[in-house]
Amino acid sequence: MAKGVDVSKTRSVTYKGTGEVLPAVAGGHVSFSFSTPSGANPLVSAGKLRALAVTSPGRYKGWPNVPTMIEAGFPSVDMVLLGRSGRPSRFAANIVKILDDAVRESSTIPMSLPSLDKYGLVPF
Repeated sequence: MAKGVDVSKTRSVTYKGTGEVLPAVAGGHVSFSFSTPSGANPLVSAGKLRALAVTSPGRYKGWPNVPTMIEAGFPSVDMVLLGRSGRPSRFAANIVKILDDAVRESSTIPMSLPSLDKYGLVPF
């Protein structure tokens, strides 16, 4: 699957989330993990983690020197993390539409883009 990686010699380790897995990587307990820029950036900035590549089609502007997976030699890796909001299934359709419209509109307001940038989020 990945060039130079013998999958038979790897094992998956499950953590409850970024708050557990990133310190495990920084501490050398796990070799690597995928994370969001907002989750990894404090440890990357502190020099405790090294960002190897981003999985999006283009480079992340917060880490301009970090290649994409395609640039790093893994052309089949092209994925993005989709943010989403949840709601109980009994919500009325008109309320869902109001919320959906508000989220869509807020992602196009120029004032909101720096806030999204701060967390490594890119609307698409």
